[in-house]
Amino acid sequence: HITTLPELIAALPVDLRYEVEKSLRLIRMEFGTLIFSLAPNARPDIEHKLRAWLTEATKSPWNVEVDKKTQGAPSIKEARLAKQKQLQEMEKNHPLAQKAREIFTDAVIEIRDKTPTSNILKADFNKKDAR
Repeated sequence: HITTLPELIAALPVDLRYEVEKSLRLIRMEFGTLIFSLAPNARPDIEHKLRAWLTEATKSPWNVEVDKKTQGAPSIKEARLAKQKQLQEMEKNHPLAQKAREIFTDAVIEIRDKTPTSNILKADFNKKDAR
């Protein structure tokens, strides 16, 4: 039974998985029903592709709808980009990063979010080409 977006994504073929991660803004999902809105630049045929794939994969009919009136949750790609932006802001404003930038003016500083309790700051002091 596919009942959640993570289960759906894990089961999808790679090409369709990419489209779902990029385009699908989930509104509601349960077995047999998938309702979502589309992110900008989404392929218009994703609704039909998902319906066909889900029906074939589960051997059950699926109601797959694009809701044009309701804004779904951010797509996986949108959520990932928002998290990256948040981390970049944290990096930029972190007191240790600011102090390191004062001392090492060419330093590229990156805080990695590997574990929720991590407080390790990693810095690369090798000079990088600005492109």
